[in-house]
Amino acid sequence: MNPEQNPLDAIGKRHPYRMPDGFMERLSDAVVAATAVGSTHPSPTEIAHRLRNSPWRTLRMAFIGAASAAVVAVGAVALLRTPSQGTSVTVDQAFSNLSDSDQSALLDAYSHELAMDYADAGY
Repeated sequence: MNPEQNPLDAIGKRHPYRMPDGFMERLSDAVVAATAVGSTHPSPTEIAHRLRNSPWRTLRMAFIGAASAAVVAVGAVALLRTPSQGTSVTVDQAFSNLSDSDQSALLDAYSHELAMDYADAGY
């Protein structure tokens, strides 16, 4: 193939699709008949009106609205629910609830840290 030759030239210019004879005349007659006053065919406006006001569309929109309201209600309840009010305990009360061995382990651990803090401060 010549590099200057267009590859589409090999396809040719024939059209693979043909319209039947008289198609355009029958089409224009059908359009005129469908748009004539008193035609039994519904207009595009009537079709859109029927689709807009169909009972299935109304039912679907009601279902979507109810589902949305349920999601909002569940979310509001989850966000607004207050945590349960437990009894608050002071540090001294919590320390006194520990066993003697746990108390001494905590005192040993923190007394070493306190001694380090005092030594760093120059006491």
